Amino acid sequence: MAQTDYLFDVVYPLLEDLDTPRSLSVYLLIGAAEWEQLVNLSCSPLDYLTADGYRADAIATDLLRKCENLPWSDPLREKKTFAKWLDAEKQCFLTNRRLDRFLHNHQLVPEDAPLFEFLECARLYVRDTLGKLPDAIEPALGPGTTFTNRQDRSTVLDKFTSESALTADTWPFLSDWAQTAWGRSRLIDPIVVRGNRLGFVPKTALIKRPIGVEPGINVFYQKAYGRLLKQRLKRSGLDIPTLQPKHRQLAREASVSEHLATIDLSSASDTVSRVLVEFLLPADWFFALDSLRSTHTLIPKGFISSSERWVRLEKFSSMGNCFTFELETLIFSALVHSVLKLTGRPHEAGVDYSIYGDDILVETSSAPLVVKALNFSGFTTNNRKTFVSGPFRESCGGDFFSGVDVRPHYLEELPHEPMQYIAMANALYRLGHSDSSDFWNDTRFLRAWLRAIGWVPSDLRCLRGPTAGGDIFIHDRSNTWTVRKKDGVARIKAVVPVSPPISLDRWGSPDIVMAAALYGVSSEGVTRRGVVTGHKVKWIEGIAEFFG
Repeated sequence: MAQTDYLFDVVYPLLEDLDTPRSLSVYLLIGAAEWEQLVNLSCSPLDYLTADGYRADAIATDLLRKCENLPWSDPLREKKTFAKWLDAEKQCFLTNRRLDRFLHNHQLVPEDAPLFEFLECARLYVRDTLGKLPDAIEPALGPGTTFTNRQDRSTVLDKFTSESALTADTWPFLSDWAQTAWGRSRLIDPIVVRGNRLGFVPKTALIKRPIGVEPGINVFYQKAYGRLLKQRLKRSGLDIPTLQPKHRQLAREASVSEHLATIDLSSASDTVSRVLVEFLLPADWFFALDSLRSTHTLIPKGFISSSERWVRLEKFSSMGNCFTFELETLIFSALVHSVLKLTGRPHEAGVDYSIYGDDILVETSSAPLVVKALNFSGFTTNNRKTFVSGPFRESCGGDFFSGVDVRPHYLEELPHEPMQYIAMANALYRLGHSDSSDFWNDTRFLRAWLRAIGWVPSDLRCLRGPTAGGDIFIHDRSNTWTVRKKDGVARIKAVVPVSPPISLDRWGSPDIVMAAALYGVSSEGVTRRGVVTGHKVKWIEGIAEFFG
């Protein structure tokens, strides 16, 4: 059957059983193939009095909002994304011009004193958080694309054997790179490029997310500084790997007590301006990061002119740069810290406020002043996702209305293979189970769940397991799990994707293979990121604690 048949067979029952005016609207729009109207629908928790009323409508509204393979797609989606990217550059230009006089202490007037004090307090926080710049760092290769390595040629060995690139400002790192296993294995010198390349990744059916695809040698060292920033932030109370679940828990509590506000920013990483970073960072840290960032972006043909064009950046770094996330966490923490300290409020990071990227949690009474400070620093509050009052809070993928989890499921692609069919069935199961019990708390999702299971190949439908195991089996009550114990070890039967490794012989040179081994490449070969050729059923260990 066609993928759209999946909508009629699985999504229609879900919309019928949700049984709200909004779910009826979505039902009719699908039936009429009015895809553009469908993905333009929105749902605000501020318009609802109860958690259940909002949750049902949010599920109906958002189910297909991020779907990449609907029968309709906006032909101007990348153009709209670029327009938003350009708006962020204009915003950074204005911020740079506004903050430049603070950076150089030029033409300041008495009225500027409170603003300078605010920025100076933030600068002291950054200095104390970062501490001394280390004499040596440990660069690292990653699995992502680079300026010269597209998605289908982005393994470590691909990067070793293809053209390497760096920006001119990265030259201080070149002699160090030449002494690494990667550098020693090279047969040709790297090329110098002006900056990164503008790329687009999925976000919603209406717009994409802009990224800067960085030169490979820049990425090699950016990852090192990203890791270093993460370590320094942990010392200050912001342990990035632990913050997502912490933020979700705090958002749940705040949706009941309203003691915290959740603040979200529009195009946050694209609006971290160059001058703001230069003002806040110590000179040696700024020089190191500035040397590794891209000062220009290559715009694809058709966006500005009929040919590719280089554009000088007003932002400091974009998503795609491997230290951007940690840097924006540091900067937003500094700005919030400064507001709280100067107003006499408790200001310990990780205790009195918390920051994860542009996800900001702060005491409700301080939120309006924090928003003003962020606006002055060049950032724009995303009002649709910022909540200062009322019973709703959202943070790090957790949506809570008066303590109730109301997060909808986003179907990012109409299912067309076994793992996707299982994932959709499991999403419906989670929506119907608000706790870990075997019983359906909300039977409105039961019929759609049974329909979704019907799409799973018959030889895989018997694979059942706990929600904690992920989408390697169908989530179901405990007496259906396919579990066995042998030699005291519990195993569960599951389906896993198959990605046959590419033999190292393909790359020929023993020197290159040896160098790759130093970066963790298995002797069995490498697999290309995102490439799945099939699936197989096997017994899985390691999650025994979830099924006894």
